[in-house]
Amino acid sequence: MSLDIAPLERAGLHISQEDLEKMFSETLAAVLPPYPTIDARAALPADELAFLVQAGVGLDDLAPLPDGVVPPEVRTAAKLTSILASALPVPDAAERLSIDASTLRHRLAVPSVYVVRANGAWKLPLFQFTDTLDAIIPGFGDLAPALVDMHPVDVFNWFTLPHVDLEVADHRVSPREWLLSGGSPKRLIALLDEIRGVA
Repeated sequence: MSLDIAPLERAGLHISQEDLEKMFSETLAAVLPPYPTIDARAALPADELAFLVQAGVGLDDLAPLPDGVVPPEVRTAAKLTSILASALPVPDAAERLSIDASTLRHRLAVPSVYVVRANGAWKLPLFQFTDTLDAIIPGFGDLAPALVDMHPVDVFNWFTLPHVDLEVADHRVSPREWLLSGGSPKRLIALLDEIRGVA
């Protein structure tokens, strides 16, 4: 089965199926360990197994995943590939933002946008753009410095999934939705400190 590029095309992002498959293969190679899955029940010494059982860990929890269950590393590789494949190169992002590329490169250095390095080039993931892809979400620039050292999948998950501490009109929202509704980025910076272990 080949990878479907139709969602990328619908979004106006052009990448060949070959390039997408190559990107996915490279991402898989980067996130998967270079050894087969280990059955911890057989690999751990008896005293360590006994300690884990005493701590409440079931032996079945230490077993390899059953056939047919997609390993979390593969899900991470797929999500990272989608983030990288849909991210905009600096010239394209600058054009969508109606600024010149040198101005955007200055914003990378500040940083007031979040960038990832893919195939030797800086790219801007789409999650930080408004839905029309012609502006960075208001307030995102205040968050960007705190995101610099975070993995793109961690940033994507944190920014796009509903957060237990964020509500708009009695509805749990993501940090992205929080900013789009006019919420303060300062509130989000405090939440970022929690996941980074600073608070």
